[in-house]
Amino acid sequence: MLPVLQFSGGVIEKTFGIDYNPASEPKAESSDFVSLTEDERRLEWYINPELTKYIAAESVRGASDEVLLLLKRTNCSQPWGLWDDSDDYVSRLAAQETALLADKDVALLKVRAYYAASDNMIGKQGSRWFDSLWTTETCGGVIDFASRTCPGTTHDSILDRKSGMLNQWAVEVAKAYAIAY
Repeated sequence: MLPVLQFSGGVIEKTFGIDYNPASEPKAESSDFVSLTEDERRLEWYINPELTKYIAAESVRGASDEVLLLLKRTNCSQPWGLWDDSDDYVSRLAAQETALLADKDVALLKVRAYYAASDNMIGKQGSRWFDSLWTTETCGGVIDFASRTCPGTTHDSILDRKSGMLNQWAVEVAKAYAIAY
């Protein structure tokens, strides 16, 4: 599986043809890291700009509108409706989940957050703030929240296959759906 998902800087650097340099790759700081052969690292490094070209070949108008919505920069006065305030989001979600749990066939909602060890976009403060929204009180006993920091990752590398995080996430999803993995 290739790291088709990446953030900002990683894709941009590769798109503009920065040469592959294995010495510049972060070293595995954890046993969670997946060992890649030199050939696999080279393949990932060189194929990402090509993938980016195909991704950007079609209209990105919808993606741009989505970003505007997330940034609350649309012409709509209340683009998020009742879900407008992040600080109220968890308690609203818990109320919605409480209503759903009246049906005994519905499982407890599991929410998992994965943070990069070093993230220049949100920093440590952002992850602490996000975690503080998901308290036992606000989750109302109907949401199972957990977060973790992925060692050796950055904002741009957390979805790289070598970090092992994407594989762990896939295993958790498979377990949630009782899929043999």
